[in-house]
Amino acid sequence: MSYGLISAGRHNRYGHPKAEVISVMDRLHVHVFNTQTNGAIRFRYTEHKGFFETFTRDFDDTE
Repeated sequence: MSYGLISAGRHNRYGHPKAEVISVMDRLHVHVFNTQTNGAIRFRYTEHKGFFETFTRDFDDTE
């Protein structure tokens, strides 16, 4: 399994992530964690095993 991490602020002026990037990741079957939708992302490695944790908060779309 491949993982990708996209760190971009919501409503950023650059329009990241670009649709082309997401399309390539989908085509390559990369599991994407995106801070815009997943919130804070942490990778933890313990006991010879790694995993991702995500943390979000509720907010309205005007923020």
